[in-house]
Amino acid sequence: MRAFRQRLEARPNHRWIVVGVVLAGISAISFPITVLSASLPTIADDLNTSDATITWVIVAPLVLFTGLTPIAGKLGDLYGHRRAFLVGYSVFTVLSLLTSLAWNVGALIAMRTLTQAFGAVAGPAGTAIMLKEFEPKERAKPLGYFAAVTALSPAVGVILGGPLVDAVGWRTLFVIQAGIAAIGLLATFIALPEDRTTTDVRFDLAGAATLASGIGVMLFSINRAGAWSLSNPVVWLSALAAGLLLWWFVRIEKRCAEPLMPLEFIRMPSIYRPVLAQTLMQAAYMGALVITPFFLTRVYDYNSTVIGLMVSPRALAFAAAAAIAGRIDQRFGGRTIVISAIGLVAVANVISSIGAALPAIGIVLIGAALSGFGNGGSRPSITASISNSVSNDQLGVASGALNMATQIGAATGITVFTAVIGESSSPTRWFWVFMLAAGVALVALVIAFTIPQSFGGQSNETTALGPGGRT
Repeated sequence: MRAFRQRLEARPNHRWIVVGVVLAGISAISFPITVLSASLPTIADDLNTSDATITWVIVAPLVLFTGLTPIAGKLGDLYGHRRAFLVGYSVFTVLSLLTSLAWNVGALIAMRTLTQAFGAVAGPAGTAIMLKEFEPKERAKPLGYFAAVTALSPAVGVILGGPLVDAVGWRTLFVIQAGIAAIGLLATFIALPEDRTTTDVRFDLAGAATLASGIGVMLFSINRAGAWSLSNPVVWLSALAAGLLLWWFVRIEKRCAEPLMPLEFIRMPSIYRPVLAQTLMQAAYMGALVITPFFLTRVYDYNSTVIGLMVSPRALAFAAAAAIAGRIDQRFGGRTIVISAIGLVAVANVISSIGAALPAIGIVLIGAALSGFGNGGSRPSITASISNSVSNDQLGVASGALNMATQIGAATGITVFTAVIGESSSPTRWFWVFMLAAGVALVALVIAFTIPQSFGGQSNETTALGPGGRT
């Protein structure tokens, strides 16, 4: 097997073989999200639970991602990105199948959270493996394909999984995911190159634990505020506990020799400003993504297959924009692309709000597709710029830190928007929720305008940093 791998590495197109194999593996991780989102009302009825509770099938994995992805990135930096990818992806494949056996909503949330946790280990490792094959100025192109496949695989999931969910049941979705993952696992084992390991990388476990706990408790408080009211003692005690945990996290990071996100990263405008803009935009995007199926169910009474097909243009637009942005990044500049993309997300949510108020389903879906195009267009430039600002030894932790921030935004957006909408079926309520998404995207746009003009280029200052951000 090693001899065959060496022959592959000698081929002139080897780096694109690596890209293809990584993308084949990563596609299974994002495969179910669109049809799963569309199926949430059906799953809630099947498991006899509320809409607010069933959204934790998506939110809980995102919460775990906040603390796990930077640690997952460091696992690859320490033990080798190939080894981290294979271990994480192997366990992910097995757990995907086991998720189909969940007997109640608690078991479903727990099993999917564990599954996605090991997917979180594979994600940063796969990104690092791919990026090391390219020079910094070339990275936006493979990252565009990476984002495109990540968005396109959920659209494929609608075509394959949607009819099966309606005909056989939602559990079939996870059986399909496990089958796709098994094929991807075989390809990655054969084709991914060996890489070196590092011995001086340590884990900020305390920081990861306090951040994930703080975000999780905060989102629980927001979620329950919509269901139980702000006066409930569990709600405000949870909010207090979240504040204390996040304060503790900041204290740990200030004292830690190798923090979850190196302080050098946080101080650099070329990193923290695009990350913050991406986090807020993701809150607007994912919040609107998850509430749209509930709108289509409550107002129009559509089933999972119809809803999946209706929302799939968002994923297709995301994939198309990501592929295009990756190819034009060097021509137009990452900053220009990011500003334009975030602005489009804001406009798209205004369009969806108008459609919700009328109500006119076509206008809502046009807004959803435009939102997908905007989010997809921003992703390659932001990821490439942050990757170019660190050394190759830090690609794993940098990728993990960006994923962490993105997941915080997504989890917060889903939780807040779900709490605001409650159990309402009033078009007026949906109008204001989409307008809230537009407002959040506008804040992201203001931050995007403060991104340095040099955004997207290689940073001489940061590439000199050693592991853990040390100079």
